[in-house]
Amino acid sequence: MQIFSNTGGGIFIPAAISFCALLICYTVQAQEHAGSSVQDSVRSAYISYIEEITTELEADDADQLIDYVESLREVPIDINSATRSELGTLPFLNEHEIGRIIATREERGRYDTQSDLYSVDGIGRERVHLLLNFIYIGIPDIVRRRFIPQITLRSHFSSEIHERRGYRENHYLGSPLTTYQRVLIGLTPSIYGGLIIAKSAGERSLTERSSGYISLRFFRKKIHVTVGDYRLHLGQGLLLWSGFGIAKSGNPARGVIRRSAGVRPAASRSEHYRFRGGTVSFNLSSTEAIFFYGHTPRAATVYDDGSVRTLITYPVYRTETDREKRNALTETLFGAHLRQSFFRNITIGLTAYSLRYNREFKPDVLSRFAGERNDHGSIDWIVNYRNIALFGEAATRLPVRDIAIITGVTIPVAQGVDASFVYRSYPSEYISMYGFPFSERRGPADDEHGVYLGVRFRPAPRHLFEGYFDLYSFANDFRSPGLPVNGSDVLLRVEYPVGAATMFDTRARRRSRAIPVVESLDGINERTLADRIQNNVRINFITDPHRSFRLRLQYEKVFVSYSTFGDGETGSYVAADVRWNARSNLRINARYLLFGTESFDSRLYTSEYDMPGRVRTVLLNGQGAVLSFGAQYTPFDNFTISIKYNELFRSDGEFIGSGFQETDGSALGVVLMQIDARF
Repeated sequence: MQIFSNTGGGIFIPAAISFCALLICYTVQAQEHAGSSVQDSVRSAYISYIEEITTELEADDADQLIDYVESLREVPIDINSATRSELGTLPFLNEHEIGRIIATREERGRYDTQSDLYSVDGIGRERVHLLLNFIYIGIPDIVRRRFIPQITLRSHFSSEIHERRGYRENHYLGSPLTTYQRVLIGLTPSIYGGLIIAKSAGERSLTERSSGYISLRFFRKKIHVTVGDYRLHLGQGLLLWSGFGIAKSGNPARGVIRRSAGVRPAASRSEHYRFRGGTVSFNLSSTEAIFFYGHTPRAATVYDDGSVRTLITYPVYRTETDREKRNALTETLFGAHLRQSFFRNITIGLTAYSLRYNREFKPDVLSRFAGERNDHGSIDWIVNYRNIALFGEAATRLPVRDIAIITGVTIPVAQGVDASFVYRSYPSEYISMYGFPFSERRGPADDEHGVYLGVRFRPAPRHLFEGYFDLYSFANDFRSPGLPVNGSDVLLRVEYPVGAATMFDTRARRRSRAIPVVESLDGINERTLADRIQNNVRINFITDPHRSFRLRLQYEKVFVSYSTFGDGETGSYVAADVRWNARSNLRINARYLLFGTESFDSRLYTSEYDMPGRVRTVLLNGQGAVLSFGAQYTPFDNFTISIKYNELFRSDGEFIGSGFQETDGSALGVVLMQIDARF
């Protein structure tokens, strides 16, 4: 397949290459304007982490993850007093790394400077750069500022410049403008709050959706009260966890074990996994107790008999039909979580909640609960011994019925070698609407059984070999065509340095699934099983020839085949990314990508970290190209302006999308602008 033919490459590729060459030449001349190399590395590590991890998530989940990560970055951790549980809230640290940070601190007595962290055995330099975004030694400026009133503002605007069918035919009620305004206010370290007002493309009002909270801490932060919107991160995710639960990714240790972050105030665009009400938390020595209540309106499809069969997970209210589904269901949630630590190495948690609806729930999927009430309870545990962590959670609907369980262990096998093992068993009769445990599928635990083995080997600071094997099955075979019955998932990833400033990163993934398909035999439709095999290979080549310049070349190819059909289908893309710190307060980035797929089944996805707090996921289907160009300028401290232009071009058709989302032409461009400020 020729992905370079008929994609506009004849115009864009020479321009892109020339542009990159000019950037390199000018960078050498602008060396005196580059900022501190350590500061640049710390900032670059944070951006790279967001870019990497969000490629494993859908856009709405990525928004929630970024909100969570930014809230951690806003209030850094004192590395000299941080507990294992506090370090565990940082999603990029595994159990071995947490153990080494604490052990080294105990050996030294304390960390006196940031450079002391580079001496921690088993943590690479890049990981330290990332860690420095979330910790402090002494009293940093960001903590001092929280003792006086401060306001953090984010103002975002974006709009598509190519018209979709919904606008042309007046189906959509509003304009293509997407906007959100977020304000975080900190009166003192114990009194703070947030508010967001947002509108999605096609919606009518600039205040179409809103979210906010007020948080108060009393008695040296032993009592924490949140009123408004919040999310819950409890146990291992079987009962209650926010939407960015990461199942499997390139890092075998990421998401395998979770440490309860408790209540997280929520001011974000995403409405899913968010509750509206209030919480009270008590932290008394080794005991934590959380009581929560929510009375939350949800978007849903209501049928003629007044029942609800479908909850709309990520609602957008573009049409009158969409608006009829808004607040169609009212959900009441109340419950409690108790967590007790023993001997600093054992933590046990108990959780119970009751979920009630004002309408009868009649889901189409057989395994989900039906009715107006859903009660659950669980016990979770984490046992640490010499960097070995035994963890798990067992949950059930109340009164006790079928029990869902996840349990596992992370263990340092040898110097530089970590292994993870997870067993999960989620009965088809069990469902927690707002659970998000480790699993093959996104979302709540639902009719899944599996075993997982992950291994991570770092023989040297810049060398990494890691991978996993996951075998799973689903007992309920009366599902719609396309949902798997059983399967396996294998991934291998290698990071290898090529010189002092260049890194080679490649991953190969093979997913084999038995899925039900409908075949027509002699005019009669029959339901049979077919093996679907998907092989993905992704190659990254990243070079930093200068501290102010980074170039990334990326290639990915997918091959999809079925046991009952003929030849397989392929898709691929090749991309070049440039990031240039032209001056200490100006960063410019550009990307050019060419793609080609033989069908929608061999489609690919790519994610771009457009600007602070925003990730955009692009579906690549057909033949075409993606071009983007952006800049971030900080004219003075605590004030940043970001702008970006993205365009998707398809050369094999006259439109992009389908239905009301179909474009009038083969291009789709988006203009974005954002202001981030702290006063």
